[in-house]
Amino acid sequence: MKPHPSSFALHPFLAHFDTLAETHDAVAKLRDLVLNLAVRGNLVPQNDKDESGVELLKGILEEKRRLTREGVIKKTLVLESITPDTCPFEAPMNWAWAYLNDFGDWGSGSTPNRSNHEFYDGTIPWLKSGELNDGIVSESEEKVTELALEKCSLRLNKPGDVLLAMYGATVGKVAILGVEATTNQAVCACTCFSGVFNRYLFFLLKAFKQQFISESAGAAQPNFSKDKIIRTVAPLPPLAEQRRIVAKVEELLALCDELEAAQTSAREHRTNLVRSALDHLTTAQTEPEFRQHAAFILHYSDLVLDSVSQLRQGILALAVQGRLVKQSPKDGNGADVVSKFSIREQPDADHILDLELPAHWAITAFSNIARIRSGVTKGRNLAGRKTKSFPYLRVANVQRGYLELDVMKDIEIPVEELEKFRLEPNDLLITEGGDWDKVGRTAIVAKVDELMRWCDALEARLTAAQTTAAQLLDATLHQILTA
Repeated sequence: MKPHPSSFALHPFLAHFDTLAETHDAVAKLRDLVLNLAVRGNLVPQNDKDESGVELLKGILEEKRRLTREGVIKKTLVLESITPDTCPFEAPMNWAWAYLNDFGDWGSGSTPNRSNHEFYDGTIPWLKSGELNDGIVSESEEKVTELALEKCSLRLNKPGDVLLAMYGATVGKVAILGVEATTNQAVCACTCFSGVFNRYLFFLLKAFKQQFISESAGAAQPNFSKDKIIRTVAPLPPLAEQRRIVAKVEELLALCDELEAAQTSAREHRTNLVRSALDHLTTAQTEPEFRQHAAFILHYSDLVLDSVSQLRQGILALAVQGRLVKQSPKDGNGADVVSKFSIREQPDADHILDLELPAHWAITAFSNIARIRSGVTKGRNLAGRKTKSFPYLRVANVQRGYLELDVMKDIEIPVEELEKFRLEPNDLLITEGGDWDKVGRTAIVAKVDELMRWCDALEARLTAAQTTAAQLLDATLHQILTA
């Protein structure tokens, strides 16, 4: 027994494992790598004592002819011979190449007439493509009756049959039946011949998922037909090796699950650490306490700075607490500033009373120090009024700290309302509509603006690092699969 030579291509992946494992979608790509190596013969060693794939295929074809003669299965198309040019990659010498048509008996289902209530609410599971779960499926949302099975083009599939979704967003999803069941027309089922281990076919179809998706593209709804399935050329290992492959794939996918769980736990811990650190910093009651939490953040900056969005919020919180810049007695008193305005509304200060603000600051309602007004309302009935077209700012134009003016739109407003809605230099714009992540975007002032630019630069560096890691991952996987 010896491993396929290209299994040594795993070495680059293992050499960079720590970097690659933290890359976005790394575990998903690692699962795909396991499946691709499995169907190429690179996961487990080949055994010269195994019956060859060629001999196995001969036995499968004889079984297929016998079942056809006995009327157990329908006669299928005779497809042209497979040539080396039609094989998508190199397989071990003792494997064979075959059409999926020769892996088992394939058949799709149908949807009984919805207007005939006698076809539904029965006892026979009726699966739709969205219910395929990439595992064992035994339950269905709907069930059909024996009458539906008799009158409609339904196929009663056996426990152990392999299911493949053919339509829409679910193309390529697979499952193994745990019970007798029927399906709709978007699902194709395969009853494997005795020379094919159903779990090997299951993992083979998962490995070919991207190929199925690519071949289904182009139409308004992705569609991978039964005809395309049975014409797909696929590798057929000896039966004993199929079982070894399945055992190794299940072992490695279980490790992937553990790695993913560990990564999720680590990310949640890091998120909680960042949130707690910034929360303690922005709610510190005394200067020594503030310095203590600031020192903690600086010490663990590699973790804290990994969450730039929370860092931005922390900077803003510090800014409105007077902790970003030094206070100067020459600046005057906040109460004196507020006294210059007409007090029209008492502030709702419950959420900031616990904060230690600078002594010379004052708390007041926003409406006492600024004139607040909403923008133009779209869709008003302006019939009979003299209007003029003006450019206006939408939510999309008001970003966090700057205006995006590349795409501007015009709006018709009554001429007499122009002064009411006209914007002046240094006006503060705050978004109040749109999705939750867009509400509250606004312009910001000098010191905060400087720190936000620093956040932007930090975020750019993090993005560049993540892009580099992703490129390294893709290059490593390509090297492994093409070795």
